[in-house]
Amino acid sequence: MRAYQLGRVGFDPDACELFSEGSPEHLQPQVRNVLLCLINHAGEVVSKDRLIREAWHDRAATEECLTRCISLLRKHFKRHGEPHLIETIPRVGYRLTANPVLTRQETVELPVVVLNDTVQGSLFMRFDGTVLKAVTALSVIGLALIFVTITIS
Repeated sequence: MRAYQLGRVGFDPDACELFSEGSPEHLQPQVRNVLLCLINHAGEVVSKDRLIREAWHDRAATEECLTRCISLLRKHFKRHGEPHLIETIPRVGYRLTANPVLTRQETVELPVVVLNDTVQGSLFMRFDGTVLKAVTALSVIGLALIFVTITIS
């Protein structure tokens, strides 16, 4: 999961939410996509064509759809005390005026296996060298037994 801070407004793209001191406000998926595109090109003027192409993933959309999304974003930002985060560049496109700060990075949590002398009711155990060698030896013995069983049959 990742999240951004835009001035006083937080944005969680995975949850499609803007938040500040109050409760979060849900964004429609297309509005979220437009904001993500502006964040990905922060400080740059993003053309209307590029916004439509990236936010709608090459599906058919009109400038009116984009204008509606920008209008909704501005209303959300205004309610959160940041009315000027999106600048209109006449006949060209839009620019995000805030410098987005990544506040939470996507992480992948992997289970940790703990193998020690006692298992304390946890499925997650730690490997140490001795136990790893024992597990390897038991695996080799198990494979040898399977091989012997197959050749005898």
